[in-house]
Amino acid sequence: VGLLGWAVGPAVGGVLAERGGAVRLPYVVIGSVLIGSAGLYALLPETRRARGSADASPGAARPPPLRTLLADRSQRALLASRFGLIVGWAAWLTVVPLRAASVWGAGAADLGLMFSALTFVGLAAAPVGGLLADRLGSRRVALGSSALGALAVMSRPLCRSRASFWASMAVWD
Repeated sequence: VGLLGWAVGPAVGGVLAERGGAVRLPYVVIGSVLIGSAGLYALLPETRRARGSADASPGAARPPPLRTLLADRSQRALLASRFGLIVGWAAWLTVVPLRAASVWGAGAADLGLMFSALTFVGLAAAPVGGLLADRLGSRRVALGSSALGALAVMSRPLCRSRASFWASMAVWD
């Protein structure tokens, strides 16, 4: 449900912002949903152990210190991957809309449709990536897809039409 909201939300929000004449409307809708869901947190069980409980004893397992995690090559790779993911999200939210507006005059509805469509592309591609990882190995697939995504991002300045922009975004996604 969350992924479907992520996939459908930008298109609906873009149309509401553009056709509704009020850019504020999506913010009001989202804020209202967040306020309405805030009370649900009170229903969640507490996961933090009280001091003095058996699990909080001095001999209980504790998370490793940061330097121990950073000494592990796999952990460093995961950290770098996460950094790349966050940088990509930041670009989707800032640079991509500016470039789309300059390349083909994208408005709020155009951007929402593009982001929603590309989220569906990602949802459809995920099982394919999993199958490829099972057959070829996750390292090869991660390396290949990361390189392909990087090339798609670097090609963005060459995009001069809506179609080329969408194709570049789809490859990146």
